Amino acid sequence: MQMSRLIPWAALIAATLTWACETRPPSSAASAAKFISTLSEQSPRHDGVPLRTYEIRDLDHDGKLEVLEHISAYEDVPGFLNVEIENAFEWINVYREKDSRFVEATKEFSWFLTERKAHYQFWLRVLEHLDVLNEDSRKLVEENKEHFREVLSGYLQKLNQLSR
Repeated sequence: MQMSRLIPWAALIAATLTWACETRPPSSAASAAKFISTLSEQSPRHDGVPLRTYEIRDLDHDGKLEVLEHISAYEDVPGFLNVEIENAFEWINVYREKDSRFVEATKEFSWFLTERKAHYQFWLRVLEHLDVLNEDSRKLVEENKEHFREVLSGYLQKLNQLSR
């Protein structure tokens, strides 16, 4: 086939693909990104920067993406926790797309909640064995141990309530 005959076919295929992309509903990734933008606007801020972080994952491997919102127990005191221990005190809300909008669905992800339960239990053990932490973290934990324990125990209670 001559090259001149291929060009009209290539143009037709390109036009068809463009039309298909423009007329299909937005992708799950685009919807998730838009939802994150909305959540981020509502997030508490420090120096204009959102304090909550977000990620997009397909937790249940169904081809539809979920949005995870990481919320620090200490977001009202930015900079209080150091990098080593800050993720110990994060709660994660899970949102899933339903009827073309994202809704809170943390309870629906029981296996994920099990991972979080193990995470909080691990950090309760760390609070009792400070030698595994660096010096800055040890000092911070020693000064706040009871409060840290209350936060982690509260998270575990919340997980138990959600799993009922």
